[in-house]
Amino acid sequence: MDGEAQAAGSDALRMEASRLQRGQSWHAVVTVTDGTDGSSEFTTAAVLIENAPPTVAFSWPTASSSLVDLLPTLTTSDVDGDDVTLTVSWFKNGFRDAALENATGVPAGKLAPGQVWTAVIQATDGQSTSEVQEHTHVVANLAPTAAVDVRSTQVWFGETILLSGEASTDADGGDLSYRWSWGSQSATGVEVALVLDASETVTLTVTDANGATATATIDLEPVNGPFISDLEATPQNNGEVDLEWNWNGDVTSFNVLRNGVVIGQTDSTRFTDLPLMSGPTAYTVQPFNDERVFIAGADAVDAEVVLTGVEEPSPSDLGGFVLGGVLLLALALMPLAALRKGGEEA
Repeated sequence: MDGEAQAAGSDALRMEASRLQRGQSWHAVVTVTDGTDGSSEFTTAAVLIENAPPTVAFSWPTASSSLVDLLPTLTTSDVDGDDVTLTVSWFKNGFRDAALENATGVPAGKLAPGQVWTAVIQATDGQSTSEVQEHTHVVANLAPTAAVDVRSTQVWFGETILLSGEASTDADGGDLSYRWSWGSQSATGVEVALVLDASETVTLTVTDANGATATATIDLEPVNGPFISDLEATPQNNGEVDLEWNWNGDVTSFNVLRNGVVIGQTDSTRFTDLPLMSGPTAYTVQPFNDERVFIAGADAVDAEVVLTGVEEPSPSDLGGFVLGGVLLLALALMPLAALRKGGEEA
């Protein structure tokens, strides 16, 4: 080493790296002998121990999402024991993010599912630089969670049942789309209203902005709900029609419809109507509460309405006086008009 013989390593075919230092000059003197006929020597060319460039070990986290910082593992080493400086540039979807220059990770606030992040890395010890490394990572999309709530307090045959998927969530953000299916039917939207005539399994499928899906199902088993019975419509001599019925449910209100048009509401089980004309008239009594208008619980009845004692239209007394006054005024003005005409002709 540097022209001086080294006892350590004598007779070895190689010099261990642990004995080498940058800047040293090494050469070997090789003596060859067969043990009987003497020996010969050979001196190798000198070798200068140069500076070793630093190295970088890089790995992405095994699990990542947009909810946590993207922090890769970065480890540098230098066999010469030099201090190592690391240069890191970050690219999102191919575009450089200058705000992250030499950052060792990407904060969660900059992340979104599906983004492609690339780290470009190089290390230097002041004399030599490592090879440029590029490492690419796609931010994982977390699947949503589907949940179904029954908003209606009762599930009855033939009545509207309201279901909601509002409790569904997507941990890494973004809008959800909702698709409902039951039997051969389907619907979209965060809520769905359906009417069942049998037990049914309803499935909700939610899809996030990146195409990940989740499903939830609910089994609906309707029972018979309250209903109107014994609905009667009784025409009266004065032209009114008295409606009366029975209701076997909780206290509620009722829409009264004449020929399909709502004509009033009541909280009792009686109602009096005064139709405008004679003839066949269809009445429907429709229960309703804060949740629904009852479909199966409604009832209808027909009535023959006969209106009597209606006076024929006739001119009013005031109209007669006005008309008479106009005629008298016209008669009074006629002589004056004639005199004026004669004067003009003269």
